[in-house]
Amino acid sequence: MKKNRLVLILVVVLTTGIIILRFISLPDMEHYVIGIINPLTSPDDRTIGFIESMAESGYEEGQNITYIKYEGRINPDTALDDLIERDVDIILTVTIPATQKAIKAVEDTNIPVVFIVYDAVNCGLAEKHSQSGGNFTGVQTRGSAPMAVQWLLTINSEVEQIYMPVKFDTPAAELSLKDIKEGAEEFGIKFTASEVNTMEELDKSLDSIPDNVDAIFILANLTKVIEAAAKRKLLTFSAIEKYNEGVLISYGAEDITTGKQAGRLAKMILQGIPANDIPIETGNFFLGVNLKTAEALGVNIKNEILQSADNIKW
Repeated sequence: MKKNRLVLILVVVLTTGIIILRFISLPDMEHYVIGIINPLTSPDDRTIGFIESMAESGYEEGQNITYIKYEGRINPDTALDDLIERDVDIILTVTIPATQKAIKAVEDTNIPVVFIVYDAVNCGLAEKHSQSGGNFTGVQTRGSAPMAVQWLLTINSEVEQIYMPVKFDTPAAELSLKDIKEGAEEFGIKFTASEVNTMEELDKSLDSIPDNVDAIFILANLTKVIEAAAKRKLLTFSAIEKYNEGVLISYGAEDITTGKQAGRLAKMILQGIPANDIPIETGNFFLGVNLKTAEALGVNIKNEILQSADNIKW
């Protein structure tokens, strides 16, 4: 009898609980929308790192956050019009040109911009690193070129001449040229730049590399430049993460890590911190070595380099 009464009480309690839950209006989980404008080839590790960083902090795509992605060959103006019309919570931009357009486009809105660029202040995006001067902040990757030259000399101290094919299609290209030139001069190395605006000009430039060149600084067009360097048994190096794509040695920002760094800044904004109060940061730099390329060039990588390397491609 007591057992039946206990079962009846449990049924009543459960039924009452279900009825109450039906009439209680639970607050909806706050949902955020982030627009991404990345004109670089998709998929890009900076975007991937950003989304991974957000997920690590509980911002799960499809649950409490939505991403509207404009990547690859896009029209930034059309993308920005769409994102502003949707009144997204944040716009993530990659590259200086995309960021310049975004900052101008959001001037009359409350939409903050988080960027990933080569340099924020010297290209005119921000007033200073401590405060951008607008509703934006981000990560810059400039600053590794002098150390990239030093690591090159650690591999071969007899390097006397560096060659660099460059296309001046972005402010980052001009700043990169300035940085590598200054880095070479710091160590007493001669430096020659070759302006190339088309693939035909690049081919001609690579066919006419001066005989006294010892190394090539790679900024873009990796496959062609690496092939040309291999034919001449020239060292290749870069101030961006390119060791895993065939460059002998690179020292610079790692794309996925930079993306995660930008994600951390975006989370601060979502937590209520104004973008202008978040200082612009510089990405972390990593040393990468490609041993397969070293073997092909007949280069012996010293133990001190391997021990210092953050990444090694076998």
